[in-house]
Amino acid sequence: MSQNVTQGSFQRMKDIVASLLANMTISRSNCPTGARVSVLSYNTHTKHLIRFSEFQRDDLLMEAVEKIPLERSSGRRNIGAAMRFVARNVFKRHRHGALMRKVAIFFTAGPSQDTTSINTAVLEFSALDITPVVIALSEVPNVRQAFSVDDTGRFQLHVLDSEEDDNLGSISNCALCFDKCNPDPKCKEVVPPPIIIDMDIAYIIDSSRNVGSEEFETMKEFVSNMVDYFVIAPEPMTRDGGARVALVQQAPWNFTVNEKASSVHEEFDFVQYNNKNLMKRHILKSVHQLEGPLAIGHAIEWTINNIFLEAPSPRKHRVIFTILGSKTSSWDRETLGKMSLEAKCQGFTMFTLALGSEVDDTETTELSSDPVEQHLLQLGRTGQLELPYALQFSRTFLNLLKRQMNPYPPPYLQEECESLDRGDTQQLIARTDRIHFPELDYSDILQTIELPNLNGQQKVTETTQGPVGYTEEVEYDYGHNEYFAETNAHAGKETWNEEHSEQDVCFVDMDSGECEDYSLKWYYHIERDMCFQFWYGGCGGNKNRFETQEECEFFCRKSA
Repeated sequence: MSQNVTQGSFQRMKDIVASLLANMTISRSNCPTGARVSVLSYNTHTKHLIRFSEFQRDDLLMEAVEKIPLERSSGRRNIGAAMRFVARNVFKRHRHGALMRKVAIFFTAGPSQDTTSINTAVLEFSALDITPVVIALSEVPNVRQAFSVDDTGRFQLHVLDSEEDDNLGSISNCALCFDKCNPDPKCKEVVPPPIIIDMDIAYIIDSSRNVGSEEFETMKEFVSNMVDYFVIAPEPMTRDGGARVALVQQAPWNFTVNEKASSVHEEFDFVQYNNKNLMKRHILKSVHQLEGPLAIGHAIEWTINNIFLEAPSPRKHRVIFTILGSKTSSWDRETLGKMSLEAKCQGFTMFTLALGSEVDDTETTELSSDPVEQHLLQLGRTGQLELPYALQFSRTFLNLLKRQMNPYPPPYLQEECESLDRGDTQQLIARTDRIHFPELDYSDILQTIELPNLNGQQKVTETTQGPVGYTEEVEYDYGHNEYFAETNAHAGKETWNEEHSEQDVCFVDMDSGECEDYSLKWYYHIERDMCFQFWYGGCGGNKNRFETQEECEFFCRKSA
């Protein structure tokens, strides 16, 4: 229900919903049989119209759908935010069962501007095992590109160019009503093969005394499972393709910052193993907790200098994958900040998996590439239910990385990277070239369905080239920011300076407001000279609040 949805387009969407519902059996109870249906609308907000529990009769549900009116709105379309709302809220409480399946169907009259939220939603849908279907009335390049990371065959995109294109049998046959025992010939189950990616990936495990034994075993299990997800280079000494894996632990029990003892224990480097089974055996039999002091900044420095820079034939993608269960030592904080920035400036991809509640949010954000929501996974618990989420999220992220969806380093770091103090990092800088910054151009109704899983996978009808507490009243709000009247960045800059000459709002602290009508915004963190997302509850707050990361960085990083 965004600003450019016409009555005709809206009616067409409802007709398609009615057609899909006509072939479904609505559940009359909470037992895992039949389908429960929820309907939402979205523009810059996501709003519940019909909840799962409201209708248990087909005719009443169909009547309720037909009566949904088009609400005129000036809000811009943000399908990515709607997808994330569905993933985190609508399916937060769902029925469980061996054959249960979660399907979300999104209607859109056109493209959305926020590529980051769409890509993040794809990661979360994959991790939560939700099958998304997008029905678009015109081409949606951002969705098409984001869906290209799916290699399971479950993500569907349908672009309807004319009224005659409304024959969407593949949605019913391959998503809603798929029969695993007697599948439609057009629908194929896909077991995704290992990803072929030209990558050097180093796992740094928090083996400090502050990590519990259960968390440490989870870390080992995670790394062991991850090596199943990509093709290991058979000839790691040469550039024959495939991924190379290194594993280090931090920190040895006798490590101190003033001694010459190594800050890490190297389990294996990029060229030691060319077989995942050998890696798995090493992890199972040889990796034991070291119980030393955590110094993750020193560990990153050591890993770059002794693992990445010493290996022959470096790969295209260089990934530092940090797995934490505690916060770093106080004497390591400065090194952590310095080395995190240096690694990002050198083009490393930094991914962080944080386990438990003892980690420091500022540190994990610092250790993660941008956008942080795609490079940071925080699991409050380390049980068997959380591990599959982390594994699938990370696997899908590798597809995102392979397709180069994000630049490393991001453009906003260019000035900071170019002015880095060469002091302690002179040797590192001399040994590896700086990365050239890419030139980037920054220039509805929704239906969710929960139904028994008669199949494990669904078919992709169009392929493309190119993983919160339950609160049903939460709304995403990516509405027009009252402080930016112009969409052109330079024009906006002039408006900003005129209206805020007395006080630079970039220097005030983030304020989440006094109400509970939550929406995702961005704020500027002056001490770290970076922009971060936060939940704005409405009613008050201050003007250190932006609709997009680009707006925040443009106005505040320049003024700071």
